[in-house]
Amino acid sequence: MKSKNPQFPDYVLRDLEANNGLNFAIALARITGWLLHIDWWTPTDDQEIAENMKLLRVYVGNNSNQIYDLKGKHTITTFKMSIIDPILKKRGAPYGGLLTRYYSEESIFALPLKVKPDEGRIKAAEKIINEHKDFLEKIPKRQMPNIPAHIAADFTFGLCNPFATALSELKGYKPIAMIAKEYNPSFKLTKPGYVHSFNFDNSGNALDVWGIDSIENIASRFGITRYELDEEEHLMVAQRLKRNTPEKYEDAYKKSVEIIREYFL
Repeated sequence: MKSKNPQFPDYVLRDLEANNGLNFAIALARITGWLLHIDWWTPTDDQEIAENMKLLRVYVGNNSNQIYDLKGKHTITTFKMSIIDPILKKRGAPYGGLLTRYYSEESIFALPLKVKPDEGRIKAAEKIINEHKDFLEKIPKRQMPNIPAHIAADFTFGLCNPFATALSELKGYKPIAMIAKEYNPSFKLTKPGYVHSFNFDNSGNALDVWGIDSIENIASRFGITRYELDEEEHLMVAQRLKRNTPEKYEDAYKKSVEIIREYFL
């Protein structure tokens, strides 16, 4: 009997799902270079420590709004609705909520998980994934500069402004701010306003820490459906960060310079 899932046979899925997709996700991240995520049930807020949370699912995401799970390819919205919400309902509690964090492989191995990643199962998952070319073909390949995904994520979600400034000063690229005016329904609780800084290179291409990209793809990463671009806003945010958190900004700027010199120059 043919599996309902066109990617992997049912008996393979049962084995890979045994640990919330943990070994599969690590294997997929090794193959593709994309970012490891964990969705947790958390009893309080996003400052909660892992010991107090319950792991729901481990998966891989790219630099847009695509999720790659052992059940296939999803948008962030469809993944939450079809995969995460049923798990949360089954394994969560009538209080608390859902928390998504990204990780390096090393940090996942260090988490206080009841069942740790298993190198043998990871290798077996790598073999299975590589044998299913139809699954891999649906995942866009990372492009240069191929910065480790967890580092690229740091300079996407929180440290993008000093990175864009450093790229401007070292390469002469124009820094610009993306200001969200409207979000898709999955991000409806997010306030409009400044979201991200990126650059235009000397050929007019948009790029940030992930490399050359389309503006639309950058917007979709944050669930933005309508936006404005403003160079002055980038500069204003930079000044505010320097004034309010000077040590943090300086540290982020220095790390940005190191990354750019290693990967962009």
